[in-house]
Amino acid sequence: MNYGFFFDYENDTIRLPVNPEKFSMKIQQDNEKKEVVGIGAINLIGNVQLQELEFEAEFPCQPQSYITTKNQFKGPYFYINKFKTIMKEKKPLRFVLTRNYSEAKNLDNISMLVTIEKMDIDEKALEEGDLYINFSLLEYKKYESKTVNIVIKKKEHVIKKDITTVTRPVSKPTPRTYTVVSGDSLWAIARKFYGNGSQYPKIFNANRDKIKEPSLIYPGQVFTIP
Repeated sequence: MNYGFFFDYENDTIRLPVNPEKFSMKIQQDNEKKEVVGIGAINLIGNVQLQELEFEAEFPCQPQSYITTKNQFKGPYFYINKFKTIMKEKKPLRFVLTRNYSEAKNLDNISMLVTIEKMDIDEKALEEGDLYINFSLLEYKKYESKTVNIVIKKKEHVIKKDITTVTRPVSKPTPRTYTVVSGDSLWAIARKFYGNGSQYPKIFNANRDKIKEPSLIYPGQVFTIP
């Protein structure tokens, strides 16, 4: 026969003993319906979802003239145990559908990785021992998990202190004063305050508003001593 259903798993090819009468493939898009004020219903187009395959296959308990595996006949539980083992190992397998006949010249063969999502097993009346399995397959896409190292740099917190500089007012020294007594001279006053009479010009210059001549000073005058 040029029409066949196969499963490939780790270098082991499993051909279904009887070709299913019907085969369905579901391809759908993950669209989302939304309501927009002023427009109404809109359709947000999403990604294409994984393809879903479904078919029912017969597994005779005795060799029949219509089986595809006449020279390698196996009973139903040979296949059931094979598929259960694959499901337990949590690995994908390849589903292959060949269409090598003239009527299907415009149809491509199917070959895709799938996982067995579900097997519904039925036994029909008057066909004791023959089992029918409804397969639900889901397309499998390979992916690799990558480890991403995220380096988080610690942010240094700089604490700013407001340093208030208090400017203290410079206290001006209270000027010294001297009241002239009888017999005083600028020379004598300078010697008294500076220890040197020749410093008298300091007193004279500081008190020009009161002294007209260095030699003319009078008792009772009050001089500023710088």
